[in-house]
Amino acid sequence: MYLSKDERKDIMIAYGHKDAVEKDHYEIGPDTWIYLFEDNEGKYLLVSTDYTGDYEFEMFPHLLKLNNKAEFVLQKE
Repeated sequence: MYLSKDERKDIMIAYGHKDAVEKDHYEIGPDTWIYLFEDNEGKYLLVSTDYTGDYEFEMFPHLLKLNNKAEFVLQKE
């Protein structure tokens, strides 16, 4: 499920990361989006979906890697 910029920011604030900056976002499946955030404390992955079937949510961090500039890159494999 796609979230507006304000909705994404509100969620990060609710989790105590009011200074988190969105780095990117990707649609990765039917009605499923991942949003990448970063602040001084770390990097965060927000997953938003309308579908809660047989996803294995623990696999989402493995979809990402860091390139040599320490930016998020969605792996295509």
